[in-house]
Amino acid sequence: MTRRRFTLGGGVAAAGALGAFAARAGAATVAGGRFELSVPSTQLLREKTPHNATVLQSFAFDDVGGHLYTVQLMQGGIQLSGESAPVSGADRAAHGDLCLTKLSLAGAELGSMYLKGFGHGVAMGCEPVGSAAYLWTESDANPDSGYGRAISRFKFADGTVLSSGSSSLVKHRPVAGSTSNQPAVDMLNRRLLLRYRLGGEARYRLMSLSGVSAGD
Repeated sequence: MTRRRFTLGGGVAAAGALGAFAARAGAATVAGGRFELSVPSTQLLREKTPHNATVLQSFAFDDVGGHLYTVQLMQGGIQLSGESAPVSGADRAAHGDLCLTKLSLAGAELGSMYLKGFGHGVAMGCEPVGSAAYLWTESDANPDSGYGRAISRFKFADGTVLSSGSSSLVKHRPVAGSTSNQPAVDMLNRRLLLRYRLGGEARYRLMSLSGVSAGD
């Protein structure tokens, strides 16, 4: 699948490796920086593996830095600093532990980090700031489901472990009482689209990116 077809189909990637799902439109843009979806596209990645061996949950492009970020549930058998023994994949999923991978646009791994207690990684967004990349994901995993009850923004830092309970991590709760919070970022219009569940129903909310960052 190409990036253009992925956009047209509105799908979510779910494959153990990065299949043929992404393409760059190159010069195929129109006024305002939008993609022109009617022109041909080219395959970008095929059969490239993220840092862990679990199913890919979602991904986001850093179009400024020229990178791709992927998120997946942590695989079983990994023991992180401060843990007394390796943890099973089932426990990682129940606790909302994720693996985040940074890739080049050719599919080479450039770094990774672990996110403890964040959620299932069903959606994510990338907000480039200068030479850095800030990722938006769900956070504060619900102990009853493993899905996030909040969303957070954090800077990618290779080789680190970030806990959802860290005092340095700001947790935004745009919809009180919601769970399964899954953000996507539109850098062209600087908006954040949030999918969440409330009262058993899936809902969507479109918000200002700067407003959410400011706690509005």
